[in-house]
Amino acid sequence: MRGPILEDMVSAHDIYEMLPSGVHAEVIEGEVIVNAATPAGRHALIIQFVRDAFASRGIKNLYENTTLLVEPDEDAYVPDLARWPVEVLRTEAWEFPASECLFALEVVSGDRVGKRQRDYRKAAGYARGGVPVLLIVDSAQRVCTLYTEPKGSEYLVRRVTAFGEPVIIPAGAFPVTLATDKF
Repeated sequence: MRGPILEDMVSAHDIYEMLPSGVHAEVIEGEVIVNAATPAGRHALIIQFVRDAFASRGIKNLYENTTLLVEPDEDAYVPDLARWPVEVLRTEAWEFPASECLFALEVVSGDRVGKRQRDYRKAAGYARGGVPVLLIVDSAQRVCTLYTEPKGSEYLVRRVTAFGEPVIIPAGAFPVTLATDKF
């Protein structure tokens, strides 16, 4: 039996679905990006620090390996951590509407210029999808950028905080304070 031929593919999602397990793939502005599924140690620690900050406020509905679908352009992002209403995840589906995501975290790993630019470029997609709060943690630049108030393809509010200073993350009635001194 022959496998699919790339010319027969209808969309980037067709290619995305062909990928083997063990890889992390996203569709960013129609381009399929494939990375190893296992992040670097520091990357994993930052994700845990963010998870712990939310948990300290009693917020536990944060998940890894969920795919956020930006309509109508069909970009698909896999944030390092995402906050979803539990009801949204009670399905066998693997893609979830970006508009249902309450918070997304992207941890920029490595210092390759192209990868770093791509991670920041995702902010426009998250805004288009209506994700109300996006946090990008950039270890190479030693900053956290918090995006809030999405409108169209941009966020109206962008707050840059140097490592060592706390980041205040909107999370409903009780904001989450993220200490960044251990990053």
